[in-house]
Amino acid sequence: VACREWHRRHRRLYTNQTMINDLYGIYLANRGIAVVDPKSAVPEGEIRRYLYESVGLEPWRDSDPGGNGAPERGGRSWAVGSDYWQLTAKGLTKELGYVGYYGEVLDWVTTIYEATRPAPGQPGDEKIRAQLIRIANARAVFRAPMLDADGYSAMRIETIIGWRDGGHYPGDVAYGERTSWDGSALYSVASTLDPEAIGYAQQMFADNQFFALVSDRLKETSLRVTAGLLGIPDQYELVRAQPPSPHRLPMTDGRPDFVFTDEEDGVVAVKHGDELLYVSLYWRAREAVNFLARVHFTTPRVDRIAVVREGAEFEPSGQTFARRDLVNFGFGNGGPRYPVEMHSALAGEVLPIAKLPEGLRFKPGDESVYAGKAAFYTLRYGAYLIAMNTTKDRTFALTPPAGVTIAQELVTNRSLALDAPIKVGPRSTVILRLP
Repeated sequence: VACREWHRRHRRLYTNQTMINDLYGIYLANRGIAVVDPKSAVPEGEIRRYLYESVGLEPWRDSDPGGNGAPERGGRSWAVGSDYWQLTAKGLTKELGYVGYYGEVLDWVTTIYEATRPAPGQPGDEKIRAQLIRIANARAVFRAPMLDADGYSAMRIETIIGWRDGGHYPGDVAYGERTSWDGSALYSVASTLDPEAIGYAQQMFADNQFFALVSDRLKETSLRVTAGLLGIPDQYELVRAQPPSPHRLPMTDGRPDFVFTDEEDGVVAVKHGDELLYVSLYWRAREAVNFLARVHFTTPRVDRIAVVREGAEFEPSGQTFARRDLVNFGFGNGGPRYPVEMHSALAGEVLPIAKLPEGLRFKPGDESVYAGKAAFYTLRYGAYLIAMNTTKDRTFALTPPAGVTIAQELVTNRSLALDAPIKVGPRSTVILRLP
């Protein structure tokens, strides 16, 4: 009981962390209490709301009253207000923009779903299952074709534009689900048997990548990894027995053109012919608006990674933040240290802080999900012009570039006359491919 109550008062803000806390520290602890001391157990209908919050089915209600630690260490409040959701409406984890590896929460959400089964073989919570499928389909967008280490065809996770991903190039081989300490590449597929997830798994089988991923896991020696390996034979037999699915990962070579935008995370993914474009417009803006986008552009001939200046409109708070002297990462302790003394050329640059919702605790220098997020972003990269509105209730105007009269708009897949400013409505994105 003491363990459960401590975790209720010390919840974590970032999505993967609150899932772990709420599943093991609160929900499963309460299930154990229900067996040994039923009178001390919280009713199932009440305790399950922590799972709903952690997987983005209900607004996240922060830590319960009574936490003793400092807020940044998991105490009473993380100062995100009453309308903060752990996932975007489109199924991506929500921290400070798009998250690569740490955003791969399919293993955690599958375990959460499995925990709600009344008994083995019986269905779990249907709302959580539906959310698991939504997350799987959103993550499928961030799988791009690239050779594996031995030169064979594979799909890899897009990590370059992730705000927490440093030094991960290329991303791990993954199709529907990334293998992890706790789950295989078939864990969520076998749990849901969703037709699209089955298609991604069958693509993995066709590329002969599944057993290569299992082989990599067999090199690990921890008990945690061993426990995650135990279910693989049954998962494999179940998924292999499914009828052929027409679904394949959207960025696969030869698939139709495709566009994905998530205005809550500030991220864009485009497949246009043989061009792949991933962009994070809200990138590493932890303490203030930084006017920087992260771009990963790939064709069969080039692979380009860039940090690009972007336009950002927002309501200023009047407060500012001076960049710290970090030469790697731009967060935490700055990442790896060079063998000689080095300093950032941007140290001391003064950045504006966006206005936060009323009533939230904040001081310049705090990491905040609001301080660095703009209301409207514009980015020109090569032939692409992107305009993204992250707000719920405002409309902005994109001014077309001079000398261009018509362009293809990729979100709606239509030709657009550029004879006047283009209105970009709430939570929407315009992507022009200029001639």
